[in-house]
Amino acid sequence: MTLQSVLMRVLPLPRPGRCFADGEWRTLARAAEVMLPTAREVPPEDVADNVERFLVRGRSRRAWRVRVLMHLVEFLPVTEYGKPFSRMTLAERRQLVETRYVDGRGLWALCAKIRFLVLLGAYGDARMNTSTGFVPVSTRRRLARAAHNGTAAAAP
Repeated sequence: MTLQSVLMRVLPLPRPGRCFADGEWRTLARAAEVMLPTAREVPPEDVADNVERFLVRGRSRRAWRVRVLMHLVEFLPVTEYGKPFSRMTLAERRQLVETRYVDGRGLWALCAKIRFLVLLGAYGDARMNTSTGFVPVSTRRRLARAAHNGTAAAAP
């Protein structure tokens, strides 16, 4: 019996074709609401969808760890704030992130890892290309020049 097998029996079942159970998805979306700037091209719900799509498409065998992280982020605040993360107001969540996740220790430092998922879901979205200055490979001038000259754009 492994930790993974135990947790897979305890974690709520996601709907078919999904990686996250509804509560896990909601926790990630609420974290994105706090961790991304207010002027953003990608809404928090799309950030959660993008991360979920990434995990489903990649058929990650370790996605259960991400799901456990969502539960830790959701329920650890109950110990000090008396309510789960997704039921806190935006201001309360922002204060929690600033006081506990930044330079956090122990479980709080583990919760802070959610920022990597938020960044993956936001900056992996094509709508962020303009604001970040990212130029997709297919539209880079160097590649267009190579195709125009009849040479291979990239090595096989």
